[in-house]
Amino acid sequence: MRVVVAGAGTTGRRLVARLVADRHDVTVIDLSHEVCELISAKLGATAVRGSATDIAILEEAELAQADVAV
Repeated sequence: MRVVVAGAGTTGRRLVARLVADRHDVTVIDLSHEVCELISAKLGATAVRGSATDIAILEEAELAQADVAV
């Protein structure tokens, strides 16, 4: 399943880790460059830096192809 997660705080990171472990295709949107780097490096998910309220960022995260948005 393709999932886009807006925000990678404590709850978001736990959710992403679980989804990646269950072999889902996960993209995370977060404002922090450091958090995006951490998500990519440690969890193996795709990370897009920016606001999840920005249409251009949602397009970059390929929201239209997602099965679920959180």
